[in-house]
Amino acid sequence: MEKSSKVNLAIFSAGLMTFIGILNETSMNVTYPLLVKEFHQPLATVQWITTAYLLTVTIVMGTTAYLLKQVPARWLHLGAALAFICGCIICALTSSFPLMLAGRIIQGIATVFSTPIMFQLIFTQVPKQKLGLMTGFAGMIISFAPALGPTYGSLVVSAASWRMIFWLLLPLALVSLIGGQVYIRNQVSGQKEKFDAPSLLLLGLALFAIIYAGPADCPGFCF
Repeated sequence: MEKSSKVNLAIFSAGLMTFIGILNETSMNVTYPLLVKEFHQPLATVQWITTAYLLTVTIVMGTTAYLLKQVPARWLHLGAALAFICGCIICALTSSFPLMLAGRIIQGIATVFSTPIMFQLIFTQVPKQKLGLMTGFAGMIISFAPALGPTYGSLVVSAASWRMIFWLLLPLALVSLIGGQVYIRNQVSGQKEKFDAPSLLLLGLALFAIIYAGPADCPGFCF
């Protein structure tokens, strides 16, 4: 197989994980009324299945620049795919809202790593004449997936259970996992840089505090 074809398949594998990760990000928004009844939680609490997902993405995204210099993208993609699969299974099988929330946070890790991997492959392995095309492809994934999420969620809920939202994404995650392990290859710089863990921790605490505080009439957790 030609090198260009392998690069395209590598980008497709990372892009597929990015797509289903972001799609899943918003697909659960339409299930809030169902989850309120099933888990016996107020709407303000149920909304954390999306808020916690996005908060995870925001905080952990700060580690990706460092990790992509230290760890081959192939293994980061493997971790992302396994995290997404594990999160899907937890969310699809759980009867506990805290466990559901934990599954969503685990799923968020998949989006955190797959998106930077996709862009790194584009900017380091794609020829200059195709750079605009592939960058547009990546931008389309990031823009279209969250817009499609509520539609996908609505169609699944109207035809089956909200749990099928997760089950239907598992085959795509497996395709991405296999494709990533076969085609994603890159050279890490191996630069000896010190990771600023305290700053990341403070950032995470600050963002969580801002969101958790919220307005007085919209409290955070009500377990």
